[in-house]
Amino acid sequence: MLSCIGVLPEFYAQPAASFERLTAGLFRAFDRLGERFGIRVLGTLDDVWLLMGPSLTYPWTCYILAAAPSYDAVHQVTRRLMEVEVDGDWLWRYAKLEARVGHRWTSATSRPTGVVAGSRLPRAGSSRPSPNDGNARLTRHL
Repeated sequence: MLSCIGVLPEFYAQPAASFERLTAGLFRAFDRLGERFGIRVLGTLDDVWLLMGPSLTYPWTCYILAAAPSYDAVHQVTRRLMEVEVDGDWLWRYAKLEARVGHRWTSATSRPTGVVAGSRLPRAGSSRPSPNDGNARLTRHL
């Protein structure tokens, strides 16, 4: 999963004294993901040195790249902004999170071992998706 986190305009509308409390709330929300949800963090990227101001879409303020054991675990991480409170407000007032999910690859040349939500992989030995594939529906509309 790739969690894309953007800081909203409301974050910057707060007094400077609130910055540390809001930042601590964000760290609290996403701390110990492995222990709480079985998420294995592969890497993080924080753009606060190169991106100033609100981030409503790409490029995001920060990213968490992680291996998730299930779609439900991704959902639980995404809900963290709705569960952590700072100064009487939920974090989703100050930040947004969009999670991207995909499938695990076992090597650069092998077939994936998971399923992207809403799509199916091509049949073994097939160079084209079958007509029943979600990907085939998309291709026909292009």
